[in-house]
Amino acid sequence: MKNYTGPGKVITITAAAAQTSGDVIQVVDLLGVVSNTVAIGEQNELCLEGEYDLGKTAALAIAQGDKVYWNSTTKLITKTNTDVIAGYCTKAALAADTKVRVKLFPF
Repeated sequence: MKNYTGPGKVITITAAAAQTSGDVIQVVDLLGVVSNTVAIGEQNELCLEGEYDLGKTAALAIAQGDKVYWNSTTKLITKTNTDVIAGYCTKAALAADTKVRVKLFPF
């Protein structure tokens, strides 16, 4: 196929702010996890697929299989449809847990 450019699992972005490896980054309606620690203006790899342990809203229990969302204000995973879908919970998180395992939404 002449127009195929790659699998699209990782894209290159230019950091609008300093980024640390593992940060969740939202680019308009696209959500991913960055691979590297970079300064503002540098290029980074944004992983769009995979399973990650991400910070979640305090006192929120999330069941395996729940659809989860990224709250761009708190920078945490929630079950409330706020901004952009993050994916699905793949390992239940108790209310006391600070992280939840998320399979990023496959685009």
